[in-house]
Amino acid sequence: MKGSDFARFRSWCLAQGHSLKTVTKSVRYLVHFGEDRGLDLDPSALTEDRVIEWIAKCRESGTHPKTLNNYVRELNLWSRFNKFGWKLSYFRRHAPVLTDLLSEEDEDRLRQVRFPDPSLNARNRAMLLLSLDQGPRRDEMLQMKLSDLVDTPGGGKGILVRRGKGDKPRLLYVSAEAWAAIDTYVRSYRVHSDPSALFTARRGPVSYGMMGKIAKDIGRAAGVPNFSWHRGRHRMIDAMLDRGVSLPAIQEVAGHSKAETTVAYASRRALRTLTEREVRNFQKRRFEPPQPIAPAETRAAAVANPVASSADRDAGTGVRGLELAGPVLPLPDLLLGEV
Repeated sequence: MKGSDFARFRSWCLAQGHSLKTVTKSVRYLVHFGEDRGLDLDPSALTEDRVIEWIAKCRESGTHPKTLNNYVRELNLWSRFNKFGWKLSYFRRHAPVLTDLLSEEDEDRLRQVRFPDPSLNARNRAMLLLSLDQGPRRDEMLQMKLSDLVDTPGGGKGILVRRGKGDKPRLLYVSAEAWAAIDTYVRSYRVHSDPSALFTARRGPVSYGMMGKIAKDIGRAAGVPNFSWHRGRHRMIDAMLDRGVSLPAIQEVAGHSKAETTVAYASRRALRTLTEREVRNFQKRRFEPPQPIAPAETRAAAVANPVASSADRDAGTGVRGLELAGPVLPLPDLLLGEV
């Protein structure tokens, strides 16, 4: 592939409304396909069958489904640019199991983490509390500026996310606890290695890799090895669902472009809760003696006369408290026979 092809692809993507960061990542993927993965992207030689075979080899070599979906996304974009007329299907990814999510106990342990160095402690706690409070994405936290600390229309404090996912801005309504940690960090401990960045290190703004290391250090200290900034985001959404926050409000705070994404969080979590409750109830009743079944003639009498008086029921008919709604239909003899 020639550099001019990637230059035209880059210009086309920008014209389609993709952000500069997204386009740069797409070009990096395509270069990786050709130089490291052996896929010839020349439009005159690239076919759908060849791409499918290449992806199958990547899968057999152990490439993670998430990475494969990234490949599919970039190749579909390349197909649209060259007007190939084909579109690859994404690999199905299963939702994380319940144990992958942070519990309230995990959150409490995370909030108790402290670092020996006062400056690092102030910065890392400000980042942690902001993550658990409003759940910004890692990229969004890296892009935050001092000028993004604002007053909200309701009189509280907030942080403006100027370029969220899809270059969409939104306002984060920061709690008093998280704001106090951020304010203390900015006033007393922030390193002035960058004039505008909110979260800084000795040599400039905190980097993407450094944020990942900070999350691992926090999780290790709290005894929550699976902690990450994205799991802190999930925990924020779970906490809002627990407190009855409406789905549109959660969608706005989380920065979901589609309401279906927010609904998926709620429905998946509700299904797991319902499933566990029913399974636990079954486990409690599993070894209890079964309830006695009324004789066939008693059941037949109940069907024939569903509005029997309470005196009749008290006389020993065995159908005390039976309430039938709607018209009474005759039952087959099989159901009225002995069990």
